[in-house]
Amino acid sequence: MIFEGYEFDASYRPADYESRIREGMPFGVAFYLDQKYVFDENDIFLLESPKKDGIVIYCPQHGKIFEEDKKALMSQGCGCHAGNVSRMQDVCPYERTCAQSCYLKNAVYEHKDLIRKSDIAFYQRTKQGIVLRAFRVAFDFSGEKYELRRDGEMSETEWLRIFYNANRTTAIYSRLKSNYNPYSGCTTITERQWRKKKLFQRIADFNLLEQETKGTLLEGYTKYFELSQGYITDEVLQAILLLALFDTPALKEVIKAGYYGIAKDYIFSFTDEGSNFGKIIKKRCRTLKDFFEIEISKLDALTEEEKASLKTTDIPIIRRLVKADVGITRDKLEICRNHHFNEFADRCDAERLRRTLKYLNRQEIAKCNVLGDYFDYIEQAERLHLNMADEQVLYPKDLSRAHSRTSSLVQYETAKELCAKFEEKASEYQSYCFRQRNISLRPIRTIAELKYYATLFSNCSAGYADRIVAGNSMIFVAVDRRQPKKPFYMLEYNPHTERIVQCRGYDNKGGRDSDPQIASFCEQWLSFIKERKQIRVKIAG
Repeated sequence: MIFEGYEFDASYRPADYESRIREGMPFGVAFYLDQKYVFDENDIFLLESPKKDGIVIYCPQHGKIFEEDKKALMSQGCGCHAGNVSRMQDVCPYERTCAQSCYLKNAVYEHKDLIRKSDIAFYQRTKQGIVLRAFRVAFDFSGEKYELRRDGEMSETEWLRIFYNANRTTAIYSRLKSNYNPYSGCTTITERQWRKKKLFQRIADFNLLEQETKGTLLEGYTKYFELSQGYITDEVLQAILLLALFDTPALKEVIKAGYYGIAKDYIFSFTDEGSNFGKIIKKRCRTLKDFFEIEISKLDALTEEEKASLKTTDIPIIRRLVKADVGITRDKLEICRNHHFNEFADRCDAERLRRTLKYLNRQEIAKCNVLGDYFDYIEQAERLHLNMADEQVLYPKDLSRAHSRTSSLVQYETAKELCAKFEEKASEYQSYCFRQRNISLRPIRTIAELKYYATLFSNCSAGYADRIVAGNSMIFVAVDRRQPKKPFYMLEYNPHTERIVQCRGYDNKGGRDSDPQIASFCEQWLSFIKERKQIRVKIAG
């Protein structure tokens, strides 16, 4: 067949395709025959007088048929749901000698819900190079009245094609589409038509069934992968890595030099439709110097562990520090990983930047928070018309105490008119309320509430009222419903960039980097906001 100019055999499947899929499928279901249906040494057949005490069970995972005591097997307790008493789910008793627990279903009835799915992929040659084809395979296990169904009916749907061409170009086509429902959330459907994708879809997932790349441009890359990138075991990431190596040959040198965090970030950028890594890293670059756009010797002070922990977002920071002749160390990088860094660096020259970083490094404040606190302090001091030429004002001995003092002064100067504007602006974010498992999130609604939570969390958010009124920021409070009175997290959201500026717990401790639960919650919340806005645009159109 010819597909979008690519010629390949659409009916091609690797050897033992079906059997290899079946072997890897998690069946998860065992069947039993009850009522009048029992097992005979020759076959399954209908008897006029069924056994009362025995029950016959078939395990498709091991292909075994055995008999169990009916009363012992069916003597499980009862569960209660919505006021109605119902049986608990029966489990195959063979799990005593089996590593897998399977639900036990009556083969007398049809079970359309017994569908097991798995995504697999394999490489196939084309005239231009090679194509990775991914299939969604499903087995439907149906129970029938006169026989015990031992094998499921297999169906397959191809949903992904990635073409790697000999001229170092790639093309991605997919049939997957994400749908959003306000009640069920995001779901994935398979469309009839193929659509060309600029980036690899985030929701992709498959197991690689066969990898045959001999005689193609990919052969060298896969050999290099086996030797150098064994830390990436996920098949999807391997496919994306090949895309990234085609796009940026210097990525090989990045991995060899031990910058694994940057390499993974760049690979993941192919799965994120909103990624702006293309603005950070030039495509087609071939050397480390071109990749970082600095002399690599400037990073020699970092240990191997510190190099591996660097992220792609650190590259613009490193470039700016090198330009200001600032030595690259772990502490200085951690201080500069703050959303205020670029704005602050724009305000001062190289000498002041070096002096400020030395000053902040001496403060007894968490390195990830100290620059944000200092930036807030400077803004509040300017608003209070303090003498910024005074060294004691510019670099107070105790930044934390000085910051708290200016925050209190700013609170007292907040006018009544600001309160009304604040409540009006906060009402625009009521639709951003979100709840996931034990965590719920809502916007701060009044200035009084902002002051209350600033005191509860022991932070400086009380001074953010003017930013919120100007539409440049919004503060949200996340509550753990299991401990609703205990401070959990406060979030600052930027409506212009549609990103979370900061997420901190009590006394500015913790955050997304140290708490995987709140990090996952924040990602889900941002996706929720994005989907709601897309729905509004469609309705308005």
